[in-house]
Amino acid sequence: MEGVAYVAHRWVMHGPGWVLHESHHREREGLFELNDLYALIFAIPSVILLLGGVQ
Repeated sequence: MEGVAYVAHRWVMHGPGWVLHESHHREREGLFELNDLYALIFAIPSVILLLGGVQ
């Protein structure tokens, strides 16, 4: 799992996903930052796959 996290961070978040991740490298201006959307982006497919495995 650490390998997946490394690859996602290095080549997705610092690549095409920089639009969202850039907010993580700047001073926060509110309670949330665009980078927080990655939690949803990764959680939704995970929950769907978990539910599919339980069925």
